[in-house]
Amino acid sequence: MEANTKEVKAFVKPNFEHAKWAQAAYLPTFEEYMKVAEVEITLYVVLAGYFMCLGKMATKEAYEWLKSRPRLVKYVYVRDRLMNDITGLKSYQTRCFKRASSNGCRY
Repeated sequence: MEANTKEVKAFVKPNFEHAKWAQAAYLPTFEEYMKVAEVEITLYVVLAGYFMCLGKMATKEAYEWLKSRPRLVKYVYVRDRLMNDITGLKSYQTRCFKRASSNGCRY
């Protein structure tokens, strides 16, 4: 249970960073953004939850493996994060384009 709590805390922390950026109207560099966005993906929280559901089958080694941030998992969440961002941007641009003639749109 303690490992799950740590994963949730690690997931929530980047949201505060995003809020600071939004409040200050700050546009981070790609590197700054990815440092925060990589942690923001819920993959580690979900995996920790799966381990919790496994009960005694999930050993301490499984949680240690998760804490080590394996490269395979990192590649999966970076890919998913970027795909999500691209899809979100395209969706925003489409909505914005449709209403740009009536009330303007800012990027």
